[in-house]
Amino acid sequence: MITRLLGTMRRIATDRFAVGSAIMAGAIVLGNALSFLALPFLARLYTPEAFGIFGFVISWITILGVLMTLRFESIIPITNSTSAAAALARRSINRSVFFALLLVLALAIATMAGAIRGSIGPIELLTGIGGAFAASYFAIGRSLHQRLDRYSVIASSTIVRSVVFAGGALLLALLPHRLGLSGGAALLLASMLSFLVPAAIYHLTVDGLFRTSLLPGRALKESKSNFSDSALSKVSLTFVLSQTSFQFPLWIAMFLFGSAATGWVTMSYRLAMFPSDILCGSVALVLARRIADSISHHPDRIAADRRHLALFLIANFFLFGLLGLLIWIGAGPLLGPEWAEAAPVMGMLAALGLSFTIQPSVIQVFSLLKREREILAITIAHVALMLLGAVAIWLFDADLMSAAIGLTVLEILLSVALTYFALIMTKAVSDQTGISDR
Repeated sequence: MITRLLGTMRRIATDRFAVGSAIMAGAIVLGNALSFLALPFLARLYTPEAFGIFGFVISWITILGVLMTLRFESIIPITNSTSAAAALARRSINRSVFFALLLVLALAIATMAGAIRGSIGPIELLTGIGGAFAASYFAIGRSLHQRLDRYSVIASSTIVRSVVFAGGALLLALLPHRLGLSGGAALLLASMLSFLVPAAIYHLTVDGLFRTSLLPGRALKESKSNFSDSALSKVSLTFVLSQTSFQFPLWIAMFLFGSAATGWVTMSYRLAMFPSDILCGSVALVLARRIADSISHHPDRIAADRRHLALFLIANFFLFGLLGLLIWIGAGPLLGPEWAEAAPVMGMLAALGLSFTIQPSVIQVFSLLKREREILAITIAHVALMLLGAVAIWLFDADLMSAAIGLTVLEILLSVALTYFALIMTKAVSDQTGISDR
């Protein structure tokens, strides 16, 4: 057994992708642990309304970051030339300013029209513009470093981002009158800095990121021709829809219940993020690598790995249920009296947030099986389910607790269906190789 373990560790140590993935997974867990430890202090310094405005604006900024990353990856050439890749990254960063302005303009119009039930003022919108640009800068820089296999830089910037956000938010709250900023604006400013500082690290570690010379037009056309437009559009649509579906509970809370309810959702997600990333970032990564290894080199182990997949997903259900119960009981003592009244809702919403680990895990398995069409279908189904839940909440004029229960039940039903689908799919691969479950 020890010999087998040492052999596995030796294979992982010589696999550049596995080493890089392990470094980044560790950085994500450590960064989220730092953010998790700061939450009780931030909850006592900022109101649920402030967290609601922060979470709502950040949800749109997150989608913008995904769009900018996809846009960059659609034009980056398949090349080892750092200067060429840096020129394309700079081009994408410059274009992101326009999209950041469009995003904030849309939020301003929605606020003036009364569609958003929260006090989003000019200061919040200005910090939103800065945050949107900084998030795009950060996302493109991260993608560029991933292309250049600089995993240690990505890992360090991930930890720096968590430290800057927590430290910046605490410092702003302790300054006299928060420099005249509202709670939401202060959190957005801390978030902007948390994107900007790691982005500056990316900038300093890549030569030519902001040089004036542009990549020649011919090279740009050649880089675009290296990609399949249909495959790229399918991947892009999947990523955007996936991020959209994960933001639905925040949007439902803001549009139907107001900024305080959105703050409860935001805090619930933040509490669930730490155990979620430990589970999805470490266990799921190892599981996915095992299945990939089975498919490529050891088809006789697929049946056993199907059982591991089933156990992982079943354990996920128990884990998010336990987490929801713990938050239900402990949110008041942990976060303070302003949050105590929402503890039952937050417990339910934390369960919903952690259940989102199932979808990425199943998609990871399907991507190893080269099932892009099924991945897109899963993502569309998730968006449709969240839309159905939003319409039902609006039609029946449900309260927040009923809405949280309804969305969680819908998510559990989808998770059960995805688990069954994943097991069926891996069984089909087992059958093709002539392996039985016995």
